[in-house]
Amino acid sequence: MPKEACNLSKRQLRRRFKIAVNNNLEQVQKKVPEKSVVTSIVLLTTQPNNLIPESDEEHNNCDPSPLPIESDNAVNNNCDSLEFSDQLKQWSLRHLITQSAVTGLLKILKTHDCFKLLPSDSRTLLSTRRSFINREVNPGKYVHFGLTSGLQKYIAVSNFIGNSISVFVSVDGIPVSKSSKSEFWPILCAVNNLNFVFCVGIYHGSSKPLDHNEYLFDFVQEAKFLCENGIKFENRHIKFSIKGFICDAPARALITCTKYHSGFSSCNKCHQVGERYQNRQVFDNFISVRRDDATFGNLDDDHHRGNTILSELSVGLVSQIPYEYMHLVCLGVVRKVLTLWISGKPKYLKLSANETINISKNLENLRPFFCSDFNRRPRTLAELPRWKATEFRQFILYSCTVVLRKIPQPYLNHFMSLHCAIFILCSESLLQDFGKYADSLLKYFVKQFPRLYGKENLSYNVHGLLHVYDDVQNFGNLDAYSAFSFENYLGQIKKLVRSGNLPLSQVCRRLSEYEHAARIEKVRPANKLHTAGPLTFGCWFCSISTNSFVNKMSQYSVVQTLGKNPEVFVIPSSWIFTEDRETKCWWPKYRSASKIQEAVVKNQLPGPALIKQLRIRAFASYNSFEEANNNVDKACDTSNLESDDQSEPSRSIVPDGEIPPPPIPSGSKAPPRHELSSISPKFTLAPGSGVTVTRTNNTGPIRTIDAEELPSRSASPVRRQTCVESKNSIKCNDPFQEYVVKSLTKIEQNIEVLCGIVTKLASAKETGNFEEENEDLRLRLPCISIADVDAFEKDLDNKEFRKYMVGRLSNLDGVEYRKCVTSIMSYVMIDEVAALFCWEGIRKENSKIPFKNLKTKQLVYDAVRCNRYCANVTNLEVKVKMQSWLQHAPDRIKTKANSKKAKSGQAEVNMENRISVVENDLSD
Repeated sequence: MPKEACNLSKRQLRRRFKIAVNNNLEQVQKKVPEKSVVTSIVLLTTQPNNLIPESDEEHNNCDPSPLPIESDNAVNNNCDSLEFSDQLKQWSLRHLITQSAVTGLLKILKTHDCFKLLPSDSRTLLSTRRSFINREVNPGKYVHFGLTSGLQKYIAVSNFIGNSISVFVSVDGIPVSKSSKSEFWPILCAVNNLNFVFCVGIYHGSSKPLDHNEYLFDFVQEAKFLCENGIKFENRHIKFSIKGFICDAPARALITCTKYHSGFSSCNKCHQVGERYQNRQVFDNFISVRRDDATFGNLDDDHHRGNTILSELSVGLVSQIPYEYMHLVCLGVVRKVLTLWISGKPKYLKLSANETINISKNLENLRPFFCSDFNRRPRTLAELPRWKATEFRQFILYSCTVVLRKIPQPYLNHFMSLHCAIFILCSESLLQDFGKYADSLLKYFVKQFPRLYGKENLSYNVHGLLHVYDDVQNFGNLDAYSAFSFENYLGQIKKLVRSGNLPLSQVCRRLSEYEHAARIEKVRPANKLHTAGPLTFGCWFCSISTNSFVNKMSQYSVVQTLGKNPEVFVIPSSWIFTEDRETKCWWPKYRSASKIQEAVVKNQLPGPALIKQLRIRAFASYNSFEEANNNVDKACDTSNLESDDQSEPSRSIVPDGEIPPPPIPSGSKAPPRHELSSISPKFTLAPGSGVTVTRTNNTGPIRTIDAEELPSRSASPVRRQTCVESKNSIKCNDPFQEYVVKSLTKIEQNIEVLCGIVTKLASAKETGNFEEENEDLRLRLPCISIADVDAFEKDLDNKEFRKYMVGRLSNLDGVEYRKCVTSIMSYVMIDEVAALFCWEGIRKENSKIPFKNLKTKQLVYDAVRCNRYCANVTNLEVKVKMQSWLQHAPDRIKTKANSKKAKSGQAEVNMENRISVVENDLSD
């Protein structure tokens, strides 16, 4: 039985108040409209050409971190709406449970009547494919899963509504284990800015494929067909193209059939010929004649090892195979420089033991300040051989500016030039203004490298820094074509292997299980307002305020189409997106102007069949449709966003040994300043923040136009109309409603406490007015002698007195019967009197008075049961507690005496100390 509110502690009241508030919020909040969410498996399989037999043993445990089972776009886990078997299937796949463990669990569950319909074997539950078609690729086997099936899965999962899809392809090798030469060479594809990765095919053998053309044959044939015919999905035709191939140096040489990185003419971007220096292959610190796609087919015996089947695809084998920075910069140059500092030759730079320890301590001191956005926290330089690529990336972008302050200045300046260049090339906002400056910093870094570290260390990776900016111009910032997503996927594939027996068949079966677990399901209507997590389509406009900044997420934007007949109009900001480094927007294909206007005002984008893409440039964003529409006419006169006086700044040749200065735009005396307001137009300084913002106009295609800056015009492509809020829109937060619910709940709780107090007073009033008429009777308790006990026994013959005593004793402290009995007995008699009693009273020596014969016994029974918290207590339980209380009365007397004696002894000591002090004063 729960306690009454008046008897709760403050902590219990707070806890009960919190529960009540949550329950009340659930009752008053509206339900969210029902939406459909796709839950899918990222790993896919199809059918390629020979059968792989099934392995008998796959029951070893493996680590967690499984491949994703559900789409990242799902708002929350909806396993509750699935059948129990589906929940069990997803649980086993998510946590990489072995087949033997799942089978054992199924056998236990089937003993219960509720689970008799479950299968007896895990392979039936997970729908594991028993055989796969493969073909021989010396010295191993290859299984092709299919490029089309993976793209169709992506279209279904992401609700893709575009007209074209472009992918990055990655080829890389991973060892199966450390105890054998067995290795995998999967072919991976990535869509949607590397966010969706899937496996097209996988090779397994004792070494890499001997014939790369045979290895890539299935992929090339399917990709060639898709490039020519596109993808057909639900009566839609979607164009397909390959953006590029993301590979490290050995894999890049494998698929292009060119010289490996240790060859003389191994550079894929220029005709630079290396030389042998101190038993090492080194390259010059400048760019030779550049290679291009047109001349790549002309076989160069110094560079090519043969023909590549990739030439059948419409892909530039020079421009579309970039030097990605995970392998080139992080695992290449940064690791090389740190290794030279620790174990290099003393004649260049080798840090002393104390300097290495100081840098390591600085890295360790930074650990508490790294948030969860970083995969790994900094480790010491003693663990440098075990650093991962993410740790080198974190070091070059962030940590190096703090921990390297005490190394020699020339080496510090040299390394900081690499840091600045990579930081700029990783930032989309800085790349536009400082891209060429970053290129000059990289050229400075490579040019000074042999002077600081020796010519023998000018390796393939260091030379490759000269070509990084060319790839950035083609693909965007460094993160847009990095290999981090592919490397994560390779690690997940490796974890699918549970034993050394037939690893290829194990991986294929795990992929088939993930594919079969894919399902499309409906999300149940939510019981609460959507106040956290991913926002629904069209509901993503709120203002997030802090002490100094206000994040304005504007709803409508003024844009202009690009073409022969440019038009200026208003669209919802959610219709704008970026594709292939171009700003585009969705536009409904309605013929009626009223329908178009209604779709814009209500932010209701029609289905994929009724929309098209437009190339645009964005002028400004506003919080309401009316405000944006008022500026449409004014924006027509200022459609040219580029200033005539903005031209490319001229740069002088950088002297040898000097860091190139940052670029200064013409007509300006200082470099452009990039504040929050200029980098991201969504951030503006809050009023009264005390910060002055300087905005620099750039030559880019996007600029913010203020209302005062636009001249007025009378015509408007879109008529003015008051913004109408969609009926299905969901408010992201309602603090007023939450405040009201909390206040009402607090009032309700206070009333409950007061009602409990009133009930107690009323129950005490029911015992009668005996206490008011006989105040002197209260002086008789507790009984301090046997005579008082006899007098109390006589008083109990009076019914009014007995009724009063039952009510009074029942209201003593105690919500548990043991405590209640102790309180009553202590109220009735002192311990010295209780020591004269025992329950039975039968003793050969020191006989005591039997308590069971007293009327007080029945009084205690009635008083305990009158307490609402002890109403169900039996007489036996009360009797046992009274016996114990009477039995321990002598012990309580001794405890009190010892405590009193200790206090008196301490008082005597204190008195003696005072007397001695006084005597000493008198003697002085």
